[in-house]
Amino acid sequence: MAKYDVLLYGSTGFTGLLTARYLDTVPCLAGKRWAIAGRTRSKLAALALELTSGPDVVCCSLEDTSAVEAMVKTTRVVLTCAGPYSAYNGEALLGACARAGVHYSDLAGEGFWQREMIDAHDATARATGARIVLGGGVDSIPSDLGVA
Repeated sequence: MAKYDVLLYGSTGFTGLLTARYLDTVPCLAGKRWAIAGRTRSKLAALALELTSGPDVVCCSLEDTSAVEAMVKTTRVVLTCAGPYSAYNGEALLGACARAGVHYSDLAGEGFWQREMIDAHDATARATGARIVLGGGVDSIPSDLGVA
């Protein structure tokens, strides 16, 4: 049984902070276990003090494969705001989720990276039952600027 219902990775960046503050107030998370996660323990600890729902703090670098695998196994769902995913080893987190059968959603707006992740991890995610949502909350500004 997973320790957490939701783990938010990249929770101290711009979008991660907004997401953490929102999750802190979501009624459907009341009584559920959740965690904020990222690379810098001091930033995570400061954020945890601000949040009233008492999420746990998980410090993990995406460069540490065994730590990522262990972190993923503690939760049912991973939400990640730590992009750009192609530059910050987002595949380590997505791949660990696919292998562990843990649901995953990101904000990726990197079409080339999304294609690579589908090719690399779709079969595994299907086999384990992991639901992988790429670009689940991608913003529209870069696309709008590109069209303009």
